[in-house]
Amino acid sequence: RERFLRWKDLLPLQSCITGVLALSLVESFCWYFETKGYNETGEISKVGLGFSILFTLLRKTSARLLILLLVMGYSVVKSSLGNQKKQVILYTIVYLIAGGLFELMNSLHRAHEVSVYLLVVFALPVALLDAVLYTWIFYSLMSTIRDLTGKGQDEKLSMYKMFAGILGSYAVTALVWLVYVTLRNSVRDYDHQWASMWTYDAFWEVLYLVVLVAIMVIWRPSADNQKFAYTELSQLDNQGGSDDDL
Repeated sequence: RERFLRWKDLLPLQSCITGVLALSLVESFCWYFETKGYNETGEISKVGLGFSILFTLLRKTSARLLILLLVMGYSVVKSSLGNQKKQVILYTIVYLIAGGLFELMNSLHRAHEVSVYLLVVFALPVALLDAVLYTWIFYSLMSTIRDLTGKGQDEKLSMYKMFAGILGSYAVTALVWLVYVTLRNSVRDYDHQWASMWTYDAFWEVLYLVVLVAIMVIWRPSADNQKFAYTELSQLDNQGGSDDDL
């Protein structure tokens, strides 16, 4: 109850986490009812599919944006994105377009309405954008850790080092899974594989959930929440002036 009454002390980053959780919940409801209707009628609801794809796209985009803002130190190390704001907006717009097209083709492919070759064409831009994002996240995280180390912000530094370890574990786990799926698909024994093929996509959702829960735990609200805010850092460093809001 006390934490609820202190909602005004929440960091912008924590509000972003809440937004991602809300989108994830709506997305789950949309896919549940869309799949339920398909199982009952055998036909795809264009409205249901449209809403499902929309919220999947919004959730994936917001989750990527959340991690990017986090590693850039927004609201914790810096009060604004500065010159990187335009780059973040541009990336978000491009991903919304490419990701939206891919999600549509992926849904149609599952319904056997488009070929796998067409799906690959739309998957390539998304894969390229993800590669750019992962590189961006790595360099931003290293830069933030260097800044915190130089300024002696030990508590914030420990949080970011912990998150760096989580992202490293994510990368290793994802790589191992990709190798496993590639080797398994090379066998092409679909008569025995079809029953477990759902795990290929489900694994990524579980991995996403683990990272999101880790973020929620590391940056959870507390009674002394504001000590992790940028304003406290600027006071300790005796910096004057203020940046524009995001």
